[in-house]
Amino acid sequence: MNGILLLRDESLEESDNPPDPDVLAQEIVEERGAALEQFREIANDLQAASLAEKDQ
Repeated sequence: MNGILLLRDESLEESDNPPDPDVLAQEIVEERGAALEQFREIANDLQAASLAEKDQ
């Protein structure tokens, strides 16, 4: 699967009325965007810490 891990949402397995694919796609985009922003913040913090160590 090209390195992408798909997780099954067990709450949807028993649902008689699953969300529309476009709703699911939008939720995925929003969640991945939020995760990417968190990684950016971590990378910035690591870079700042690395620069601070070099200045000491």
